[in-house]
Amino acid sequence: MLRMSQKLLLRRAIELSDKLFDDEGDELCPGSAHTHPLCGNTDNYMQFPGVWYFQCGHITPKIVSGLIKGSKMLSVGSGEARLERLLTEGFGASKQNIVLSDMSLYAQARESGMKCYEFDMTKPWPKLEEMFDYIIFPESLGVALLKAEEQLSFRYFDILSRVEKQVLASDYSSQDIGFFMDVVGMDVSRVHTVCSILEQGMKYLNSGGTLIVKHGINAGQQKAYIMAKFHRDYPGITFRPDLPEDDLVLKL
Repeated sequence: MLRMSQKLLLRRAIELSDKLFDDEGDELCPGSAHTHPLCGNTDNYMQFPGVWYFQCGHITPKIVSGLIKGSKMLSVGSGEARLERLLTEGFGASKQNIVLSDMSLYAQARESGMKCYEFDMTKPWPKLEEMFDYIIFPESLGVALLKAEEQLSFRYFDILSRVEKQVLASDYSSQDIGFFMDVVGMDVSRVHTVCSILEQGMKYLNSGGTLIVKHGINAGQQKAYIMAKFHRDYPGITFRPDLPEDDLVLKL
């Protein structure tokens, strides 16, 4: 493991990013609007600097060290591959250890020297040729589901709110969890799409592997549904607790 704190790792990421990318500078927040090759709308699609994921704490010293030593990562919706190029060209991870994917690959990804897949994450995935220790959705899940409308169920709100808080605190003891899942599953169709996408990725996670979602869950109620379902369906799964409701990190 890299012998540095998250703060020092972020500082190093900024230094390396300044050398690799002319347009990022010291910006830690979303960098620049670009036209997506499919949606063609700069208002709906941002290219995020690689350092963003270090600042958010999703890319940690353990992950960087693992990639340098041979762990494998799949990036789903990698865009211009700024994060992945920072990990390889900056931190020195082998390009053979990181695989890129998008529904329409950018030239920067195609020319990166990393293996690439082209597919729509919301549809059945192609058969991937390898397993991974890390799968990351770098701001891409939210982009893929921009048109999904149902965000919350407001029926039986007192019960749903209580169960949501318990599940988000990793307490699955409530006798109302099944009721919670039935109501949310009926009213918020988006949760089924999210679960389907994540489960397609989880098929390619090694035992002990980690799946990271930066942006795209949208509401605590949705996140609680996903956690409750996966806790039921995947014994031993764990979730990182110290995250905004829009993010999700799980470990098999």
